[in-house]
Amino acid sequence: MLDIAEAEMKLSSECVGVRTMRDGVAVTGADAAEYLQGQLSQDVVGLPPGSAAETLLLTPQGHLEAWLRVTRVGDAEFWLDADRGAGPDVAARISRFAIRVDVHFETFPIEMVAVRGKGAAQLATAAEIGVWTVPPLGGEGLVVEGVDLLGRSVGWPSGVPEGPASLLDLLRIRQGLPCAGAEITEATIPASVGDVNRAVSFTKGCYVGQELVARIDSRGAKTPYSLVLVHVGDGDGLTPSELIGTPLVVEGAEVGRVTSAVESARDGIEGLAMVKRGTPVPGQAQLSTGAEVQLRNRP
Repeated sequence: MLDIAEAEMKLSSECVGVRTMRDGVAVTGADAAEYLQGQLSQDVVGLPPGSAAETLLLTPQGHLEAWLRVTRVGDAEFWLDADRGAGPDVAARISRFAIRVDVHFETFPIEMVAVRGKGAAQLATAAEIGVWTVPPLGGEGLVVEGVDLLGRSVGWPSGVPEGPASLLDLLRIRQGLPCAGAEITEATIPASVGDVNRAVSFTKGCYVGQELVARIDSRGAKTPYSLVLVHVGDGDGLTPSELIGTPLVVEGAEVGRVTSAVESARDGIEGLAMVKRGTPVPGQAQLSTGAEVQLRNRP
């Protein structure tokens, strides 16, 4: 297996694959499409079989339960795939309002081979039978080409070297994408952690939690916190795990905390942080150790 430095170097000239797992919820039944249309922020009914889209799953109050991908496997079968560990909460929330409808739910582990790097998209045309290929979370914000091969069992694509799991986390951070348990908590407002336009249909009918999303979009309201990139240079003596949860200070006042961090062969430690409204970005902050941190806008 390649290490993170080798994997980063290869991305500009060839593909690198990472095998990982996602939490899956299969939603089936004659009423599955219409039911999900009222539960998810995306236009599910308009998805043709074999296609996928990002979507939000919200609480009735409009807080973010999960940032998902919905794949229409067939006319009456959909897969929701979520960050590892988020599956039980997604299953409980998505089935909560299923009363007197022909809809069935199954939780299961989804295998995923995430391929990143030059030429990755070409693998979509060579997928094996039973493997769904969908755009990786992030859409146009991808740093590199990418394709995710999803299935109950996924074969390894021929000729693709394997990279470490940290490569996916690094690319997620560079894209400014939220993760369950890190940037996404029970109090998270969708607009604070990403561009909701890629995961929301503003022309479909009502869905659970729609009011807050629509209000922020129509009024241009600012959220109390927002997600930013952070960079800690080499030589600060910090590890990514030590950095996560660390307060960020600007002019003596705490403005937020680091939520994700990963080692980069190219740029020291890179991470994400939730910072208060009004924090200068781009700009500088300090950790409690006194180390300088660069704050940067998401792509």
